[in-house]
Amino acid sequence: MKKIVLPLLMLCFLGFSGCQKHEIIFDHPFVYITTNPDLTSSTDVVDCQARVQRTYYIVLSSKTLDEELVVNYDLVPENGLTENEDYQLLSARSVVFSVGLYVIPIRIQWLPKQVDPTKLNTLKIVLTNNSMNFTMGFPGPEKNNSVFTITKY
Repeated sequence: MKKIVLPLLMLCFLGFSGCQKHEIIFDHPFVYITTNPDLTSSTDVVDCQARVQRTYYIVLSSKTLDEELVVNYDLVPENGLTENEDYQLLSARSVVFSVGLYVIPIRIQWLPKQVDPTKLNTLKIVLTNNSMNFTMGFPGPEKNNSVFTITKY
């Protein structure tokens, strides 16, 4: 009987000990930008012939706040793109997270216009600051997703 019980106990221990769910939880509040609140992409591409409206999301990762959080961002075009010729921002350049709100969309209308392949045809959405000094982008030295890059091709 001992020969059977000991291996079964070991098998159960080894089998179940590896099944614990490990979640990464950040205690430090931060704000990031992406194309989908459930993903962490930091790039997008847009066809130069398309007239399309794209939505990007500013996401707050924090415990429930006691007051509103204001987040500011800038659009930084490279030398191949021009606002109101290649794209139009349809949202305000700052967003307000009311208490209980964690995701806010911003929208850009992309306009059909041929790009010059010898130029940099990218637009960056850069999170610049916020009213509570939360980290911009994911915690860590790289500050991933504090900048979102869109390439028009």
